[in-house]
Amino acid sequence: MAKNGLIWGFSLSLFLFAVFYLIEPKLAFLLSAVILLITLSFIDLKYAFYLFLVVLPLSFNIPLNVGGLKDIFVTDGVFLVLFGVLIVKKIIANDLKLINTILTVTILSFVAISLLSILVAAIRMDSNELYRINSILHIRYARLNPLTVSPVSMSNFFVFFRTFFPLFLYYFVHETFSTDKREVKRVMKILLLSAMATAAFGWLSKYNLVPDSIYSLYHTTYHQASLFRIPSTFDNPQSFGTFLALSICIVYYYILEKPRNIALYFTGAFLFFIFLFTYSFGSYAALIGGLFLITLLSRRLSTGGRIAIIAVVCIAFVSIVLSNDFILEKIRVSTTIVNPRKQFPGTVQTRIIKWGRWMKILQPHLLTGLGYPTVWQDNNYIKMLVNAGILGFLSYYFMIGIMIFRGIKLYLQQKGDRLGIIFLVSAVIFLIHSISYDVSIVFKVNAYFFIFAAFVSKGLYEKKNI
Repeated sequence: MAKNGLIWGFSLSLFLFAVFYLIEPKLAFLLSAVILLITLSFIDLKYAFYLFLVVLPLSFNIPLNVGGLKDIFVTDGVFLVLFGVLIVKKIIANDLKLINTILTVTILSFVAISLLSILVAAIRMDSNELYRINSILHIRYARLNPLTVSPVSMSNFFVFFRTFFPLFLYYFVHETFSTDKREVKRVMKILLLSAMATAAFGWLSKYNLVPDSIYSLYHTTYHQASLFRIPSTFDNPQSFGTFLALSICIVYYYILEKPRNIALYFTGAFLFFIFLFTYSFGSYAALIGGLFLITLLSRRLSTGGRIAIIAVVCIAFVSIVLSNDFILEKIRVSTTIVNPRKQFPGTVQTRIIKWGRWMKILQPHLLTGLGYPTVWQDNNYIKMLVNAGILGFLSYYFMIGIMIFRGIKLYLQQKGDRLGIIFLVSAVIFLIHSISYDVSIVFKVNAYFFIFAAFVSKGLYEKKNI
């Protein structure tokens, strides 16, 4: 029965893809993925999630600009279908419930504060202040996103929804999976499989081997510079690099566990060398932070071994950077001196100016923020202050803090368990990535933090309701 259902689902998905590809390729991709996921979901939700994990990094940047929809991506639609099937199953089984924990209370508080912030901004902000915000941000070195600050509308609620969206993923994983070591290991292997597929797309893009029909799913115009072609699946070198940083860290962890597995070394090299072509300091910092944490926490290394590995990694990384002319040029380029004693790269300089101006704008709105405006701040910490003020910032990062605390607790209880270490690495990468990217507004690297956070919480909940 299950086998026949899978065959029919697969056949229908291929048929829809073939029919709609000539009309609208992005819609064809979504419909075929949705049909296949629904089929797998009713056979076993886990199988559907595994497929979702593979597709996830390859569909981040396929926009569904169909029927007037904007900022909706294939990966959003695919996961909402998956989440919808879970909710339907729980309703039918009369098993839909909220677990009364401090994390649940914090999440509900964050939702209430966020909605209040949007409503307060709608009442308080007039066209003059919106014009002033636009004027102060339109400066030479702090360019705005095409979507700019506008009077409170559905777009503000949409930005909030995107911020809240990963918590649906957290709930899905928490309710669907156990913390059996084989399941956790399987998820990590599938994550590495998706990383290999994403890296392969990056390599093919670098050498112009991706067919135009596929490349056009991500970009309407062809990018001459490989810097922008390589991360096409993410539309951003930093996000693409940070995802690969997490994958490389997982490979590094397994190398320490199984140093004789030659395949791991080839996998790590395949991911690492395409990672270097992102030329993103944010993703480089995320990788160093993740590798450093694994080296410190691994049970396989002595103190001397830890020091030696950290030294070798740092020396090798600095050598690669100093021998790369493109990176050196990027470091040198700066048209204006922000700090008289330092030359900052152009992207760093842009962010410093933008952050300072946002903090000035926030001063009269520090308590409740600006109600989730559709503007990029290039810093998730400032982003949360702008979105919902001090109250929203505290509730959001208190929620993140609870998840990290649970990861530390699991690591200590399990004496260096794989899940605890990998989650803490994903947390470090998430926090570093947040310094120079609006992590909360896009369903990309933050997805993996919440996936592992759900496994950690489930592991502790199976022992005690905390």
